[in-house]
Amino acid sequence: MTDLPNSIRVAGFDFVIRDMPHGDEVGKWGRFSPSTQSIQLDHATLRQYPVKYVDTMLHEIGHAICWTYGIEDGDEEERVVGTMMTGLGQVFRDNRSLLRWMQEQFRKADL
Repeated sequence: MTDLPNSIRVAGFDFVIRDMPHGDEVGKWGRFSPSTQSIQLDHATLRQYPVKYVDTMLHEIGHAICWTYGIEDGDEEERVVGTMMTGLGQVFRDNRSLLRWMQEQFRKADL
């Protein structure tokens, strides 16, 4: 079994992955915090839904990419997409265990 890594590297920053207690925020599956350099996930709920687990993790990684690479609300779409894909490529390259975890989640969903 491949576990979700304890932290991921985005650009030059390491973000710890923490548990977000179930029901901490109604309707929230995850949360990104630049101030604590963390990603929080409602693991208890998300483990039941492997594809949503991956989707939520990628969503929070997207927030981390926006923060670390300086994407702002008014940026043009081409800059946003280019920067996000450069960031995502870097995340996948520097966090191979994340890719293995994602593959395992997709296998679970296919059962």
